[in-house]
Amino acid sequence: MAQVAIVRTKPGPNKFNGAGAALSIHNPLVSEAQYSESRFVLQNGNDAIRAGWRAGQSHCFNTRCPGFVVVRSDEFLDFAYPDISRPGGPVYEAPLFLDRDLVNGNWWLLVGSDNIEVGFWPNRIFSGLADSASYVEWGGQVSGPPGPSPQMGTGSNRLQESTRYDAYQGNIAVLNEKGQTVDAYNTETFTDKPTVYGVEEVKHTKLGHIVLFTGPASYN
Repeated sequence: MAQVAIVRTKPGPNKFNGAGAALSIHNPLVSEAQYSESRFVLQNGNDAIRAGWRAGQSHCFNTRCPGFVVVRSDEFLDFAYPDISRPGGPVYEAPLFLDRDLVNGNWWLLVGSDNIEVGFWPNRIFSGLADSASYVEWGGQVSGPPGPSPQMGTGSNRLQESTRYDAYQGNIAVLNEKGQTVDAYNTETFTDKPTVYGVEEVKHTKLGHIVLFTGPASYN
């Protein structure tokens, strides 16, 4: 069963042509058949696209799924990040963006601070996302079979301390109806297991508009 700690857009006449963030990279503890991830999601109806990193069990992602078209063979989607953020140590980020081409409707995956175009999902494979997205969320998600649930983020039970943040997504942004990159707006926080997984939205930080999320393994 999946559990989330996220910032999400509120219902409304939303038209998003993309979204992105800089995701701090961590290695939460998971057991067999569990996963823990940091990702953001664009959705319209039954169609959804997500981008981020995951620890643990994998499913149909990246080039394992039909439909995604790779245009950069030197950018690998299924690799393990060599540098992991550590409490009290350096923090490593993965800047990612999803960008809809306003001419042909294809959804592009952009990687890194230089927004390298790695590949795209063709417009023709979608129904709802054949148009713009109506919903976006940023944050953490965990899942596994019934029983204990895994760590999220760093596994800490504190979102931030005086000198550092816990797991985060920084500079969360959307592409509006005109394809312009703007700060995420009309948002709210949500966690479906607040006794374990926490989330906080903070604006105007040194990392821009950020989402903080974390949580220890749960044995309830």
